[in-house]
Amino acid sequence: MLRTGAQLVGLGLLALAATAQATTSIEWEISPDVPSDRRALLEDALPRIAAAAEERFGASSERVRVVAAADYLVVARAYAQQENITGDVERFVRTWEGRSRFLAAGESIFYVVNDEAPKSDALLRALAHEYFHVLQHAASGPLQSVSTRDDLGAAGPLWLVEGSAEYAQRLLTSDAGLYCDDLDRDRIYREAARSDAGLGDLETKTQNDLEDGAGYTVGAVAVEVLARERGDAAILDYFSGLRGARDWNASFEDAFGMPPAIFHAAFETARKGFAPTGTRLPMDCVKYVVRSIPEPGISLVGAAVSIAVVLACRR
Repeated sequence: MLRTGAQLVGLGLLALAATAQATTSIEWEISPDVPSDRRALLEDALPRIAAAAEERFGASSERVRVVAAADYLVVARAYAQQENITGDVERFVRTWEGRSRFLAAGESIFYVVNDEAPKSDALLRALAHEYFHVLQHAASGPLQSVSTRDDLGAAGPLWLVEGSAEYAQRLLTSDAGLYCDDLDRDRIYREAARSDAGLGDLETKTQNDLEDGAGYTVGAVAVEVLARERGDAAILDYFSGLRGARDWNASFEDAFGMPPAIFHAAFETARKGFAPTGTRLPMDCVKYVVRSIPEPGISLVGAAVSIAVVLACRR
């Protein structure tokens, strides 16, 4: 039987607390089996990430619920209940066994803590990534995301949904003074330059899996290019434009100033020049120092020029 948060509190399984940072109310549902250091990290980091998101993106979620437990059954059943999963719920729950999980659905973030679960810097990155998914939901309202392996959901292509969360996590963890991952950013740019997968090849889960997860890395670089052209706020403008199940292509053009096909072509022309072999991205921030990351040391001019040329040809 699935139990509500209040019932779980009555059973002594969860400790609930509420705190506020900026305009976001955070509801904690953390099981006593979560290690104290992991709990402390969550409770310190998420309010700071939420405040950083409001400052940078001008967006917040009125409510965020965090469900965390070492016992995967607690988290999986809470997820199944929220998402109204029917049928053989216990079979679904068992698919979570032995796996660390960190995912967002609606206003909730679910975290299964075990020996494989992310710690320290990796946990902070995952938390910021999932919080940005909460912001996407707050902007767009309830939409079908990339929820099936072969279908493109109403939220748009996987590379944009996941790539924007990857892009945002780097900025938010740095802005919050938690973590600055230049080395990871260096890796992402190199992977994007090496990958043969185009953005059109990274729209669904099946495509992403076939390309070894390139939707996250190539998507993050593509979103950074878009943000440099239109500003960070344009990313959530795109998701806001999806309200009412509006076509994602139209929302993309409104937010980023060009149709997806035009951007795809410009991006493919530019990205092979990112982080060329034998060079290294300069480090542009100091770990645990609160400040915004400046413009990147590598040139994104190629992408901007390509986009400008293509747009000029359309006039």
